Amino acid sequence: MALTELADVNQQIKKYWSEIFMPELRESNPMLALVDKTYEGSIMRQGDTVKVSQIKKAVGETKVIGAAGDNTFTPEKLVTAYVDVKADRRFIASFKLEDLVSLQSQIQEESSDIRESLLDGMNTQINNYLYSLVAPAAGQALTAIANMDAATLKAIRVIAGKQKWLKSPGWYGLLSPDYYGDLMDGTTLTSSDYVNDQPMIGGEIVTRRYGFNILEDNSDGLASVSPTPGNPSAVFFHPAFCHMVTQQTARFKVSDLHSNEEFAYLISVDVIGGAAIGIEGDKMHVSVVNS
Repeated sequence: MALTELADVNQQIKKYWSEIFMPELRESNPMLALVDKTYEGSIMRQGDTVKVSQIKKAVGETKVIGAAGDNTFTPEKLVTAYVDVKADRRFIASFKLEDLVSLQSQIQEESSDIRESLLDGMNTQINNYLYSLVAPAAGQALTAIANMDAATLKAIRVIAGKQKWLKSPGWYGLLSPDYYGDLMDGTTLTSSDYVNDQPMIGGEIVTRRYGFNILEDNSDGLASVSPTPGNPSAVFFHPAFCHMVTQQTARFKVSDLHSNEEFAYLISVDVIGGAAIGIEGDKMHVSVVNS
């Protein structure tokens, strides 16, 4: 009976939790929600490599009407650049349970404390990993920035413009609470002439300033961008600065620990993935710290 019960729990979790876990994860993590996640190929096991493509911009040409050859054109060769992204990370969250009762009671619940706690653990691991890849080009790592004021945002906006960041799908800024608080204090930045609140991303309301969609991020991942723990930190970027690839569904497993001489169970969730800086991705993000 115990084996049948365990198999039933595994089947139900696969049915009710596996399909919704990754969408929930993306929705709850601002950085993961924003970076590019499209890829060609499939991730079946750890170590698989997939490709992310980017079509290089056309040069184009201009013809003088009435001049010789004004009704002809010279097509350019379509050039596609690729970034190989290796799925060399396994992100894991797990719990040890005394019995299956608490787990069984939550499987079909819309809100499950166990699933949400596993989600938070996975969220933290992926978030820390993505922020560890932050490595902007020379001149784009701003240090000793005491306040996130209009002058600082203008300087970052100038960098984005000079580096020709594409306008689509948008520019974003993730700010630690202290820097985000500076935005709320700045008279110019909170004036009705400048404020344009947008929908939520990763559970946070987007605030638009100087062409950037700005969100508050109190995660340890963003805090780690600063070499001095606890100091303000921020990252501004175009989503193509980094490519994150993951399996489409997470894998849940529940196991009996009786063979270890324990009356207990383990539940784990894991997903294989990886990330890489995009083509000229170092030029498509700016880090800001007060250190």
